[in-house]
Order: sequence, then structure tokens, then C-alpha cells
Amino acid sequence: MTVRPAQTASTTRRSAGRRAGLGGLWVLLLLTVALMAYSAISGMGDLTREPAPAPRPVLPPTALGVDASWPTCAHPNEPAGPAFAIVGINNGTPGTRNPCLTAQLRWAAGAVGGSAQPSTAFYVMAADPFRAWERKYTKPVWPHSATAHGVRVAVPSAYGTACHGAHTSAACAYVFGWSAGYRSAHLHGITDAAAHRYWIDVEMLRDWSHHTRFNQAIIEGMAAYLGGPTAAGGLGAEVGLYSNDQFWSAIVGELRTGSPLVGLDEWQPIGPATRQQAAASLASATPFHTGGRVRIVQYVADGVDMNVAPLAGAAAN
Repeated sequence: MTVRPAQTASTTRRSAGRRAGLGGLWVLLLLTVALMAYSAISGMGDLTREPAPAPRPVLPPTALGVDASWPTCAHPNEPAGPAFAIVGINNGTPGTRNPCLTAQLRWAAGAVGGSAQPSTAFYVMAADPFRAWERKYTKPVWPHSATAHGVRVAVPSAYGTACHGAHTSAACAYVFGWSAGYRSAHLHGITDAAAHRYWIDVEMLRDWSHHTRFNQAIIEGMAAYLGGPTAAGGLGAEVGLYSNDQFWSAIVGELRTGSPLVGLDEWQPIGPATRQQAAASLASATPFHTGGRVRIVQYVADGVDMNVAPLAGAAAN
């Protein structure tokens, strides 16, 4: 076979060039794939990165209060000098006397003020004493007429006008509530009763009827005495409601048209929490009854019932 040198050299150069060109393409392709992979990984990193935490809302400053009653008689744990103090003046059932009321009123006198709440306030128990064991300890006894403590109680027409002692009578329930409010305000040790605010405690730990309108009559009766005008035989004090949505819905439900409970201030419990959590709850709380306004939030810290309320002069919710 005869070899042609010129032709062989040309062919070699074309083959080498073709190989060089293909190699460059492969390098370019690999660089492109690498850049795309890097971009994808970088972008994925942006997508999976934890979002920056939202700034905490700025909460309005609050005053710190404490409440106490019969459960702490044996082991008092109330801190001294709260901004405001709320004393439970009953012994667990309507109209009875807290056995350590005198000592707790002395403690409450050390409240330093500074909140939108009075330095010292009271809370009173509401219930329907339909069980024999509770009737034994509840004062006053179930009424047999519309007269209580020498006053003819004006029972709203929504509950009927006649009380003859039946425990199914909403009229008697109203009179019982009125009388329970009267007894609480006249317990031994209570002075200048009308100058204090009274919170009516409505919660599931007490006995209640299955009929919400019946229960409402008791609470309205208490509010009618405690907050009613003196010209009508009432005390003329400020009244509020202690409860939460669960308790209130089960015990009272929707208020009747014309109920004097509409629009009363509220004191709501939230259970174990921190002061900051309680302040946040106060800022965002939803009333549990028609027209209510949440003024105090109660929380439990180290076994003590603590409370937060707006500072004196703070704008109302």
C-alpha cells in the first residue's frame, strides 16, 4: 500500500481539531450543569431557611394584683403590697362568711394602688343550693316569699312575681340571690360596704340548675341588691362578673332582653400562666357575656392567684 503523506497530515489535523472541539463542548456543558446545580441548591437553601421570628407585640403596662379567700386560710401565701387586692368574703357558698376574713382584710389594706381597679374589692359566691348538703351550709335559706330582710323585693316580670318557696320558682331564685347579696355585704368585719366593688363569682365548682334562665335569676338578684339604687333597697355599689366563656355558657347562656347584667365589667381567669401571658390575654380578651368589658385577668403563679389590670388612667378597652 502506497502512503500519501500530505493527505495523511491533513486528515490528522482535522481529527485532532474535531477532538479538541468536542472536548471543549464537554467542559462547557459540565460547567453549565455545575452552575445550574449550584443555583438550584442555593435557591433551595433560601426556601428552607427558617423565617425570621415575628416581633413580639408591645403590650400595654399593667398593674399586679392578688386575690385570696377561704382556700388559703390554713396556709396563707398572699404577697404583701400588691397594687390591688380582691378578697373573697364567703366561705365557698352564697352568704356564708370566710373564716379568715378579718386577717385577709388586714392584708388587703396594704394594697398600694396605681391600677384602674380599686385598691380593695370583694368577690361573692353565686350558686343554686339545691342539694341538701349545700343547703345545710348556705345562708340565707331558700325564701318562701318575695320579702327579704324587711324589703319587698321587686322581682322582674320575666321571672314571675310570686315566690311561695318552690325550689323550681325563678321568682324565688331571684329573691334568694338578692338576699345572698345582702348577707354578704353585711358580714361581720365589712365596713363601708357600698364603697367597694363586688365581683359575682360564677363557676362550675358550685351547684347550679340545668335551667340557665333559673341560674340567671339568682345572679341578677345578687346584682340587683349589690348594685341597685339605695332608694330601691339596694346597696348602690359597683358590680362585676367573674367567670369565663365555658362556665358562663353552661350556667347562664344568652342573657335575656333587659337583663341588668348586660354590659357589666368582667374578671376572667386563664389558669397557670406568666404575667406576660396574662397581659397579652388582657389585651386581646373576648367578653363572655353581652356587652361585657374585660377589666382584670387572673392567672396562677406558684400557687398564688395573681391578677393584671390596666394602670390608673389607662384608656378603657
